[in-house]
Amino acid sequence: MDSADSGCALGKKGSWPNPRPGAESNKSDLFIWEIEVPKHLVGRLIGKQGRYVNFLKQSSGAKIYISTLPYTQDFQICHIEGTQHHVDKVLNLIAKKFKDLSLTNIYAPPPPSLALHSLPMTSWVSMEAA
Repeated sequence: MDSADSGCALGKKGSWPNPRPGAESNKSDLFIWEIEVPKHLVGRLIGKQGRYVNFLKQSSGAKIYISTLPYTQDFQICHIEGTQHHVDKVLNLIAKKFKDLSLTNIYAPPPPSLALHSLPMTSWVSMEAA
């Protein structure tokens, strides 16, 4: 079983198969798609000795990880990363095998880092004892 924690900041949020209706995208953009997989389906998604998840990786060219974080009793996260074409191919294959599985993207990119701006010297206040 593959599991990983990705800190990648680029992702597209939406509902498959139309993550961004009407928007043009560059074929080389990196897309991140995460779906919740109920615990009782995780074994079928991975397959015996990882065969199905390896088939998905080889067929699509996408990176796929099954994460246990955040840990819950109910589901695990399937993380799919690649170009829009790669991600769409994986989602199509998963949709054929798991007809009732929601393929809605739950990925939320991390918030942009807040840069701390230093104050200019002129705004410093001098507190000298008189």
